[in-house]
Amino acid sequence: MRTPSKRMSRKLMLEVDAYESKVKPPNVPDAEASPQSILDDVISASHPKKSKKSASTSALGLGLRLECAELFDEAKHDSLLRELWRRAVPQEPFARFNHHWEETLGFQTDDPVRDLRGARALGLKQLVHFCSTSGNLEVITHGGSAFPLAAASLNVTLMLCSHLGLLTMPAGGSSAIAPCSDDVILAFMRLHAALAADHEATGSASASLCLDLMHTQCLRWLLDRWERLDLSPRAPRIMQFPALLRDLRAHIKTTLPLVEAPWSIGALLLALRQEGGGVPSGAPPSGAAARGSSTAVSRAISVAVLLAWVCPPGQTAQA
Repeated sequence: MRTPSKRMSRKLMLEVDAYESKVKPPNVPDAEASPQSILDDVISASHPKKSKKSASTSALGLGLRLECAELFDEAKHDSLLRELWRRAVPQEPFARFNHHWEETLGFQTDDPVRDLRGARALGLKQLVHFCSTSGNLEVITHGGSAFPLAAASLNVTLMLCSHLGLLTMPAGGSSAIAPCSDDVILAFMRLHAALAADHEATGSASASLCLDLMHTQCLRWLLDRWERLDLSPRAPRIMQFPALLRDLRAHIKTTLPLVEAPWSIGALLLALRQEGGGVPSGAPPSGAAARGSSTAVSRAISVAVLLAWVCPPGQTAQA
C-alpha cells in the first residue's frame, strides 16, 4: 500500500510530465484526485489560441505549486531553522531540540520539524519571512500574550495554499477550507506573475512574494483578534484558538472574491487586514473620487509593503 507522500509524488510527476509533453495527464483514481488546481491553466497553455503571456503565467503557477509541495529537508533547510532561532533567541546558541521552540516560538514540542509535516518547507519559509519583516516578532514576544506563533503561521500557510488550489491533496483539520473560484485563482495568478517579474528583475524578494505577503496579513489578522480575547480562567486564550482559525477561514473565503480585479497588492493586503472583509469600514466614496482614492491608498500601501520587505526590522523608518 502506497503512503500519502508517495501518492503525492507520483501525482506531481504525472503533472510535470503532462506539462512538458503538452498532453492531458491520465485519469487518476478518485482516492488520489486533487482539489481544484491551477494545473488546468498550465495544460490549457498548450492550446494554439493561448498567448505567450498566458503560457508564462501558467508555468509560474506550476512552479509555485511545486514549491508548496516541497518537503522539509534537514540538510537543505537547516539554515532556515537557524535564522528563525537567531531572530527569536539571539542571546543563546542554536539548539536543534530546545524548550524555546515551544515556549518562545509556539511550536507544539521542542522539535520544530515535527510540525512541518503538513505545511512543509514553505510553512517554515513563511514563518521566517514573517519574523524577519517589520518587527513582527518583536510585537509578539514583547506582548506577553503567549500567541502560538508557529502553530498559527503554519495553519495560515495551509489555508491559503489549499484555498488557492496549490496543494495536491487538500488540507484537513483546522486548516481545511473549500477551494476558491476560478476568478479568484486567475486574479491571484496574475498578481503573482507581476510580482515574480519584479523579483526576477531586481532579485529583492522571494519567488512566492504574493503568497508570503498574504500570509503575513492573515497572520496579523489572527494576532489582532488574539490580543482582544477576554482573559478568563474558565476560557484561556489557547482554548479559543480553534474558533479564531474558523473565523480566519471564513474571512479568507468571503474577502478574496470582493477584491476588485485585476488585483493590486495594496488593495489585496488592505482587504485581508480589514475587520469585516474586502471593503474598508465607513461609507465608500463614489465615482471618480472613489477610483482616485482607492488608487492612492493602494499605491501607498504597496510602497510601504515593499519597503517592509526589503528593509530588515528597525531599518524601515530610515528607508
